[in-house]
Formats: sequence, C-alpha cells, structure tokens
Amino acid sequence: GVYGLTGGAEKIFGERTKVVAGASHGEVQAVGVGAVDVPLGPENLGLNIGFASVQRARFQTAYSRGLRQENVFEQEVSATAYGASVDWSILDKTLQVSAGLILSEIRLDDYYLDGQRINRPSTAGYHPIKTASKAVSVNWNRADKESHRGFNLGLGLATAEGRVGQSDLLVSNWKGSFYVPLLETLTLALHARWRAAFLPTQE
Repeated sequence: GVYGLTGGAEKIFGERTKVVAGASHGEVQAVGVGAVDVPLGPENLGLNIGFASVQRARFQTAYSRGLRQENVFEQEVSATAYGASVDWSILDKTLQVSAGLILSEIRLDDYYLDGQRINRPSTAGYHPIKTASKAVSVNWNRADKESHRGFNLGLGLATAEGRVGQSDLLVSNWKGSFYVPLLETLTLALHARWRAAFLPTQE
C-alpha cells in the first residue's frame, strides 16, 4: 500500500509560475518539489525545475539461471533525482520546443526473504545506478477546446547515459491526437503513441 499527499500554489515567482510539492508513505516513502514555468526574461521562455528523493521503496525481484528461477526476494532501494528543462513557445504558443537534463541515482539497500532481512545474494559488481538523461521535444498543439476539433502532435528524443555495466540508450517518442466533432455534444478522439529505444553504434 502507498498513500500520499500533494499540494501546489500558483503565481509564486510571477503570474504564470506554479510550485508543486508532494510526499508518499507506505511501501514507497518519498518527497518531491518542483517549480513550473519560471520566467526567464522573454514571455515565451520558461524554466521547469524539480527534485525528488525516495528514502525507501520495496518491490519483489528474483534471480534466475537459465530457465530456473531462484527464490523471490523483496528488495529495498533508495533514490534521488533532480533536473531542469527550458520551454520555448512560438507561433502564438501553439508550437513548444523543450530541452532538459535529469540526473538520477538508485541505491540498492536491503534484501528480505519471507519478511526477514538477509545478506545480499551477491556483492559482486555492486554499485549505485547513476543515469544522466538528456531530452529534447517538439509539440504542436492546434486543438480547439471550444469547437472540439484540431490536433496535437509531438516528437521527443531522450538519452539514458552513464549506467555502469549497461548500454547507453537513445529513446524516441511520437504521439498524435486528432479531434473530429460528430455532433454538438459528441466528438471522435483518435490517439496514437509510439516509442522505440536504440543502442548507439559501437566503433
């Protein structure tokens, strides 16, 4: 079981800035805070920043050899993540270009079997998982809420780099939504999503 609480406030650093904070307890104990659309000078430039800390999260995991699965353990981890992105709105705010960076670290803490804490099955190669993610995206929103027609198209590219013993990744995301009014109170909404991950070519 996980339960939590979130809250926010508007117009903190200006007319458009929002600040959001939250916390959870139970199987996932975490806190986080973020600021959205902090002015960077021009009206069409905004900064988003955030920080999150997971003190404890427990989940089930298993270690396997070939087709044989060993005991199922409960594993506890802790993590921290922080990042920032910049949004640039153009064409009367219908086109938004974003670029950001997120740094995260996941630490493997304790193992439990049948509710009892045990030593790690193996300490070989043990290390925190540190990841640096860079992302860029373009979103074109021409959906009209009043007429219930239009479209919203998006394209994003993100990386996952720096993980010891794991390959770097390049991830692409595509999305599209189309709205067609059929009657005054009935609209057909079509949504498409596609995601793919690629391994960089090694020379």
